[in-house]
Amino acid sequence: MLNSGLSGNSAPAEAWAITNGYAEMASDTELDDGVSLRAHLSLGYAEVEGQIGFRKRLL
Repeated sequence: MLNSGLSGNSAPAEAWAITNGYAEMASDTELDDGVSLRAHLSLGYAEVEGQIGFRKRLL
């Protein structure tokens, strides 16, 4: 489901993960994407960290 977008129904993925021995699922979104944040929270995800990415052009 990587990069597939949030469908609003994570039950099939959760069932697959449990069947295959996984104890948790993770996902991410951009810090300023309020729609995605609210969708994740409504599906039972908990926010665990804020993250800022950096890059430095070399050429």
